[in-house]
Formats: sequence, C-alpha cells, structure tokens
Amino acid sequence: SLLLALHLLCMRKKNRREPLHLIFFSSILYGGAGEEAFETWSESDSLYGSRHLAQRWEDSGELAAIRLLVILDLIGCEGSQFHGSSFKTQPYHYSLVRTERRLRKEGRLRTSQPLFLNKTNFLGSQDDHTPFQERGVQTLLVIPTPYPAVWHTPRDTEDVLHWDTIADVADILTSFVLRLVS
Repeated sequence: SLLLALHLLCMRKKNRREPLHLIFFSSILYGGAGEEAFETWSESDSLYGSRHLAQRWEDSGELAAIRLLVILDLIGCEGSQFHGSSFKTQPYHYSLVRTERRLRKEGRLRTSQPLFLNKTNFLGSQDDHTPFQERGVQTLLVIPTPYPAVWHTPRDTEDVLHWDTIADVADILTSFVLRLVS
C-alpha cells in the first residue's frame, strides 16, 4: 500500500523531473528451500523475476535511465533500524536520515527511537537488487540491520508487525521520494 500511495502522490505532483516506476518482487518459498529457489538458493536458482526484468530492461535500454533502485524489505518490526548499505548510495541514505530528523522535529512521527541511522553496514546479501546492481544501477537497500529476530521463523507472522514503525517508515519514504522526483 505504501508503494501505491507513493505512486498516486507522484502522479499528482506537477513539474516532477523523473518518472517513478513501482515494481513488486514476490518471494515464494518452495519446500523451505529458500526465497524464490526451486531447489537450493544459488546464483542460478534464485531471483527469477528480478533477473528477467534487469535483462529485459538492459536489452531495451531502459536500465540506463534508472537513477536509483530502492529495495524495501523486512519493514515492520518494532525497533527496526536502517543503515546505509553502499558508499555509492550513502548520499541517498543520508537524505533519509535528514528526512527523518526533520519529520521528528516537526512532531510528525509516532515512534521515539530513530529508524534511519547515519551508519553504513555492508550486508553483502543477494536479493532482488543484485541483478540490477551487477549491471551498474545504484541500489538503496531499506532493510533493517540486524534482520528481525523472527525472520523466517514460525513467529514471523502479522502479529509482530508494529504499525507505528510501518507508518513512520512510510512517512519518511514518502517525503524522500517526493523530494527525489521533484
């Protein structure tokens, strides 16, 4: 819903400089073997949708027009904190840090703990950003560090979602994206 709200806001914004494309990658578990893997997670048995799209956009020339690919993942647990994940995209991450500080100062956020920290943590993980990043696209990972303790456990249910955290991340990202496309 966050991505759809961002799309609607950006479509209404006049004088926007850049288009905003929203892509939904789905992770499906096959027999517990891993996200989007039919057998065992590997470079060739994973990331089918993102590998296909990155190749398709590279072939059509659309890939060169992407200024920034933002991956949102594992958002919603109470106490989540987000670090920068690359020196190349650190200015974008720091923009999220500044956006959060501004919104906190204005009293527009619900949680008291900072979400976006001015730290860099190189996760080195493979995810849907990898096929794009391998082709030179700047990727900003908005993934909590460390991963939530409930991730991929039987306790990983909607009961652990912290709606104030989700709302704050949504507000920060909405402000960030609106400034980015203006």
